[in-house]
Amino acid sequence: MWLLAGANFINRCGTMVVAFLALYFVRQHHQPLETAGWLVACYSWGSLASAPTSAWLCERWDACRVLVFSLLSSGLAMLLFPHLQGRPAWAAGCFGLGLLAELGRPAGYTAAGRLLPPELMRQGFTLNRLAVNLGMSIGPALGGFLALVAYKWLFYVDGLTSLLAGLLLLVTGLSSPTGAHQQGAQRPPGRLFYRYLLGHFLGMLVFVQLFAAMPLYLVDSLGWKETFSGWMFTLNTAMILILEAWVTQRTGGWSLPHAIALGYLCEALGFGLFALAPRPEVVAAGVALFSLGEMLQSSANSTYLNRLMGGRLLGRANAWFVGVGSAAFILAPPCVGWTLDHWGGVALWGGICALGLAASLLAMSLPRLEVADPRAD
Repeated sequence: MWLLAGANFINRCGTMVVAFLALYFVRQHHQPLETAGWLVACYSWGSLASAPTSAWLCERWDACRVLVFSLLSSGLAMLLFPHLQGRPAWAAGCFGLGLLAELGRPAGYTAAGRLLPPELMRQGFTLNRLAVNLGMSIGPALGGFLALVAYKWLFYVDGLTSLLAGLLLLVTGLSSPTGAHQQGAQRPPGRLFYRYLLGHFLGMLVFVQLFAAMPLYLVDSLGWKETFSGWMFTLNTAMILILEAWVTQRTGGWSLPHAIALGYLCEALGFGLFALAPRPEVVAAGVALFSLGEMLQSSANSTYLNRLMGGRLLGRANAWFVGVGSAAFILAPPCVGWTLDHWGGVALWGGICALGLAASLLAMSLPRLEVADPRAD
């Protein structure tokens, strides 16, 4: 798990292209905003297509091999991307980049689920999240400085860190075969799995508003400076880096469905504060409450799914898990724009709060999963 987390940290330290992809087309190639938006959407569609592709591969290959393939192939694609010219080539390149880069997300979850025994699973996923968030606190900030020099350096640094992370896993020979730790279902998923996915989809529709709705609302609707929105992202990341391991330890004896439900509830109420009083201190309190909810539900969610499913089905289950999140990222931005234009901020945040409450109720209805260590669930 330390090797897996280390590879994720190296990779995320260079993750900067996606954050600046729209600006790359606008500033570097002088494309209209609408065109840039459609090109970035091609990346999202590639990400969505990566979920079933990763499931198919993880059922036939070791999940770590799929992750290595994703890192190496996406790294090479990053290095080649600045040489593409013309909208058809950019669209195909964005789709391919999203497909190759995002193949590794379900594979990484699957590898962790196969490496970890049930009683250590939540701590392991927390370690992985800390590595990702620590890397993400470096990558986009570094990307801002590189963009001032030349946008091509975003692709070169992102590509090289992906290659380095892939080589680390390749050289160490890390593998995650199906083993004795897998105690979940060995048959096709049933109603419980799809009920869990519905709650996860509603929860992801709430979660993505941190990126899809919050900056647009603060800057465009309220007229605040972009720097305040940036500080809210910093508050979210800083809280996770400082507190998540402690929160996971303190809630280790909780039922996983209860942790997930409370996490969704905190996220919903955090965004609900935006509608009550749009003042800086209230927004900051809302982001802090949202961040607490993210810490409660994220590792608990991954743990619950990886205990629920097992064996060869684990790759398919994690692909559904990631694919549902990709679908939420595709659906959320146009819905946010339409709601803000026609109904305003109060309706937007009220609706998001209602979605979070529904996700929380669905999570509360999930059964506990029996494990050897009673404190682990």
